Amino acid sequence: DLAVLQHRDDFYETGSRPEPNDILLLIDVADTSLRYDLTTKAALYARHGIGEYWVIDLNSDTVIRHLEPADGIYHHITPVAPDAPFAPVRLADLTLTPTDVFGPRR
Repeated sequence: DLAVLQHRDDFYETGSRPEPNDILLLIDVADTSLRYDLTTKAALYARHGIGEYWVIDLNSDTVIRHLEPADGIYHHITPVAPDAPFAPVRLADLTLTPTDVFGPRR
């Protein structure tokens, strides 16, 4: 649903499409697609070497981080704790909390 790409002067308008190393962060927002995002899409992204993939689970207000792709799987998959700050690996200056993603809890 969202790809954060490495800056390129041509904004990816000419030449090749983004390569895995150009993708700083890939995010899917899941409601009814949760199972598909956590299985099929995660395996596809890992197989192609996407370094960091998040699934935003709207059903449980959870961010599930996928890191360390190798051999077609992510070797580090963790849900973010409800009040824990976290940052994308390649965007370490961008610190978020689940509240930043989902808004305040009611």
